[in-house]
Amino acid sequence: MKTKRAYILFLHLLVFYSFGFAQRKTIPFYVDNENKIILNYTIKGEKVKLFFDTGSNGNILDIQFSDKVGFLSHKENREIARTTIGNEVFHVILPDDNVYYKDSVFNCGWVLTDMSKTRKVFNFGNDIDGLVGINFKFNKYVIDLDFKNKQLRFWDSLPQSYLSNIKGNKITMIKTDFAREANYSDLLSDYSCVQGSLTISDTIQLHPYFILDTGCKVYTSIAVYDSLLLKKMIEFKKNTQKKYGDNYPITRLQIPELGIDSSFAKTGIIKKCYINNERVNQFGNYKIGGLLGMDFFLQYERVLIDCKNRIAYFVKK
Repeated sequence: MKTKRAYILFLHLLVFYSFGFAQRKTIPFYVDNENKIILNYTIKGEKVKLFFDTGSNGNILDIQFSDKVGFLSHKENREIARTTIGNEVFHVILPDDNVYYKDSVFNCGWVLTDMSKTRKVFNFGNDIDGLVGINFKFNKYVIDLDFKNKQLRFWDSLPQSYLSNIKGNKITMIKTDFAREANYSDLLSDYSCVQGSLTISDTIQLHPYFILDTGCKVYTSIAVYDSLLLKKMIEFKKNTQKKYGDNYPITRLQIPELGIDSSFAKTGIIKKCYINNERVNQFGNYKIGGLLGMDFFLQYERVLIDCKNRIAYFVKK
């Protein structure tokens, strides 16, 4: 009897340690009315609400909150303008000594901003204290977005028993770099993408990379970096909608690895992409790239992104 009990205790301890050492952090979240993922996080014992954006590679914290908890010193630091992919300007405060305080979970350096102003740029609620992202270049965790249980989990690695129960699409993510990565190596990450195809009314065939971007609200957005192609796409879209109406499906998106083959009446077109007020192409030498946003994410029960091994799992509801 003692031997049997000892064996059972050993199994319980084995399971505990397998999961205890593998799972690093669990953070509750909710999805707000704008389809933004809002994390309930804690910094220095104080609760904060942070917007989780996989399309960002840095962390931004409200300057008033930082003063309250004595988190960062900013008296001698400089303020610069940053521009979003949609060409909207907000301001952040950077450390003059270039020493960025790293967050142990998100593995990114913190910068400060006046959230009373930045909230308007990002269309945040008045209770949002900042933004956190994922630096795919340095992050070694498995990021587990569990929409069913409203939890964001970080794993050092997934136990084999856990993986065997995952039923869904598995993709190998493609590594792409900013065109000017060398100039901003301390600030920018390389993004992990999946390649698909985009057909515009059977006449234009494109093969863009799609970034997994929880900061983008719509199902998919397209960023175009070739002026002639952009002009052709916009004119074609206007003429088609004028002739057939706004609800006429003019685009077809296909991502075979995800089992996606869908037609859409509207595709958002981003004309410019800026970083530090310089226009850059997130997709290297490609003339067009895409974002898979929250309308895409919310069709799944959970999404797991293995940053280290460049693998992602998409589990359907």
